[in-house]
Amino acid sequence: MVGQWFQADTGDKLQRVEATTTYREDGTYELSAKVFSLKDGTMTVALKGAWRLQEGLLIVTVESESWGQAESPEFRYEKIVPGGKLAAGKSITAQLVSVSDTHLVLKDNESGATSVAERVR
Repeated sequence: MVGQWFQADTGDKLQRVEATTTYREDGTYELSAKVFSLKDGTMTVALKGAWRLQEGLLIVTVESESWGQAESPEFRYEKIVPGGKLAAGKSITAQLVSVSDTHLVLKDNESGATSVAERVR
């Protein structure tokens, strides 16, 4: 699972997220993403923190977050991440469905959504 992964998700017809996540051997990670909204424009986000695998689960803890300037003043953090689940100090848990040399498949424990990331390196 250590390496760099790219994922593009369409949460709904009005929003798309493109994210690159790097998981390091020392248990740290960095994520950089662009959120595209047909209605509100584009916003960037960067997260850093710790990750671990435990009993088939990927647990990531957000230690720092950075939100870029949105193109529209109406495009705020709360619209992208309801409930603040990506705020510093929060943890996110996903079931590790599979990992190979080319793909990482996770299932979000909260929403049940499955995501597929492709290995970049």
